[in-house]
Amino acid sequence: MTKKIISYIGIALLLSGCTADEEQSALLSAEGKTPLQIAASLSNEKVVTRASGSSFDDTDELMVYIRHTVGTQKGSYTPVSADQAPKLVTFKASESPVLYWDDFSNSASANTDLRTDGHALQTYYGYCYNGGVPSAALSEETGSLEWTIGNQTKAEDVQYADLLWSAEQKAVPYSHAKDQLGTLNVPFSHAMSEVTVTLKTDDTFSGNPQSATVLTLKDINTIAQVNAPEGVVSSGTPADIRMFAAAYVSGNTRNYTAVITPGTSFTLGNELLKITDVDGNDYSLKVTADMLKTTAWAEGYTDDQSSIVAKSGVNYHLDITVSKTAVTVQASLTDWVTVNANGEGDIIFNNDIKVFTVEGNDIDFEDGASFRLYWKESAATANYSLATTSTYDATEKVWSNTPAIYWPNGTDQFFFRALANNTGTDVNQGEDVLWGTTAKHASLEAGVAIAPRTGNVPMAFEHAMSKIKFVLETATGDAAVDLADATVSVSNLYTSGTISIEDGSITTAIAKEPLAISSLSENTDVVVVPQTIDNNAIVTITLNDGTTYRLQLNLCKDSDNAVIGEWKRGEHYTYTIHIEKEQVSFRAMILDWEEKTGSGEANLEWD
Repeated sequence: MTKKIISYIGIALLLSGCTADEEQSALLSAEGKTPLQIAASLSNEKVVTRASGSSFDDTDELMVYIRHTVGTQKGSYTPVSADQAPKLVTFKASESPVLYWDDFSNSASANTDLRTDGHALQTYYGYCYNGGVPSAALSEETGSLEWTIGNQTKAEDVQYADLLWSAEQKAVPYSHAKDQLGTLNVPFSHAMSEVTVTLKTDDTFSGNPQSATVLTLKDINTIAQVNAPEGVVSSGTPADIRMFAAAYVSGNTRNYTAVITPGTSFTLGNELLKITDVDGNDYSLKVTADMLKTTAWAEGYTDDQSSIVAKSGVNYHLDITVSKTAVTVQASLTDWVTVNANGEGDIIFNNDIKVFTVEGNDIDFEDGASFRLYWKESAATANYSLATTSTYDATEKVWSNTPAIYWPNGTDQFFFRALANNTGTDVNQGEDVLWGTTAKHASLEAGVAIAPRTGNVPMAFEHAMSKIKFVLETATGDAAVDLADATVSVSNLYTSGTISIEDGSITTAIAKEPLAISSLSENTDVVVVPQTIDNNAIVTITLNDGTTYRLQLNLCKDSDNAVIGEWKRGEHYTYTIHIEKEQVSFRAMILDWEEKTGSGEANLEWD
């Protein structure tokens, strides 16, 4: 279809005819009338971007309401109708209608003669329907009509919804002199608003993930009362509006657009957009505070807003990147007005398979560290099953799952637990076993079942084992002993066990003769199984010359003078043994891995 571009500076649609001025006899037509010139344009203040391009279509009907007025100021003109009724002139961009100044005066008297000082012609309003049809007919006298929008699944739907208008213009007085004769200018711009989305899929997708994608705007006002002379639109009757899926920008990026009515509310926290079937994944985007900043969609407002309404001639644009785990959004106003904002989206589920990732916190993980993630359905009584192994990339600060794991549906909730630094559910001395559960976040307590979601399932880790250290010290002078190459060992301790995936508790191995820890070097931290320390746990210190000292481990007392009879998970115990010739003192410090302290004394048994 041929397009005819009408620039802002005005390609006049010159309407043929001649002047009645005898001084311009060379220009006289047979009728002796003065031709009327009209310049229709697309306003440079609000660039028109239509489905058919930035132009009027050859078949577009341009309607201009022209009236004979008196007065000096726009908005306060008095129409003159006693001699000539106002005209709603309809013409096409490809045609040139014939109009004359004389059509608006019969020269009966100075009160009605267009050639009298103070009399002029004015374009009261203009409309271009873009192929659409008002849902309630235009009132020519007031310039009001009703405009209804609906789903826009084709380019033509967008065009037909995109009503153009022109407000009341300054009147142009009649002049006899041809070179002073004014032109009636009719600048058209958008009466409606627009929402455009540039949707990009990241490398978690393959192929053509947007082949069946549908974008739906939520709670958009669909019926507008439009008053072109005043440039006013009021609207209501909210409904969901499907957007037109336009061209691909690239292989993974596609544009979507829809015309909406001004007056539609964008309110903080309300759902704005539903994205359905991006390779089987559905997403929901809410209005965010960043969108409603004065530097963003609230441009033109005094302050950042919690709610704004769509304005005529404004395109509310979103750049959205989606993955199988999350949504990031860049929002802007484009084409008609341009600003920037940020937003976030939340995934929704319609029984589709979704992937998620897991983050750790409070524990410093080295590059390449990994943990095993377990899960079970909240309604199930069965044990946890291994879901995946997550490995940490310290550079990117992200975890990746092998294999990838997915929510099985959109409703069932799951418990998540994790284990690291051991094999299966076995724990052994020397292994700093980490146990993880879902962290407390938002309104959810730690460890509770989690509903399907986008983004990260937050995991918090803690040490499941205990840690001990023996420090040997001696006096100075004649009472000192040689601690070089001295060793420490503890008998009758459990060295292995089984950890509960549910709560991280450890059950020690069933053994009548628990193994002893041997060759426990001075100042060395050793990870041990949490356990009760009974009377058979004996510390033996062996000096290089073969001298040995023995003491009962559970006689040590903490800073509150309470016997330390148990090693608890996540706590670090430092025992300081002071040895002198023929005597020893015993001090103990209880440290969790956040450095809590205590001390005590014990008596020596030696031979």
